[in-house]
Amino acid sequence: MKHRFVRRITRWLMCACLVAMLIPLVLVGTFYQPMVQRWMAEKGMQWLSARTGYTVSAERVRILFPLRLQVEGICVSQGPDTLVAVSRLRSDMDVRALVDGVFHVRYVALTTTELHTDTLLKGINIHGRVGRIGVDELLFTLADRALQVHEVRVDAAE
Repeated sequence: MKHRFVRRITRWLMCACLVAMLIPLVLVGTFYQPMVQRWMAEKGMQWLSARTGYTVSAERVRILFPLRLQVEGICVSQGPDTLVAVSRLRSDMDVRALVDGVFHVRYVALTTTELHTDTLLKGINIHGRVGRIGVDELLFTLADRALQVHEVRVDAAE
């Protein structure tokens, strides 16, 4: 009788441990589902629009394993005026650095970018098209709120 009780408790504890290990895996797995990514992108663009006062939209957002981001058809506008239009943004982030509170982005690449910054940056008026903007090694530390950019490249600017 006692042996049977111990076996039953052991079985329940093993099931509980298995469920506790599977829940984070399922949550991480849903992060990479297209429906969830669309929902997160919509919420992110709504938040960004509310915080900046500009209308921010994107046609397609994809997050690839582990943290590679690809966004297509980005548009930042204010009323009828389009301030920034980017055909594609790609980035790759270091997951291990997030544990330490550091956003370490290995690269960010913006392809076919159109800029019209009359109202975006006071005193700086940029009108034109850039074929590619590349940023290598971008670090943002949460504790210090410090941003470090190691290299920026601009190609095929008009």
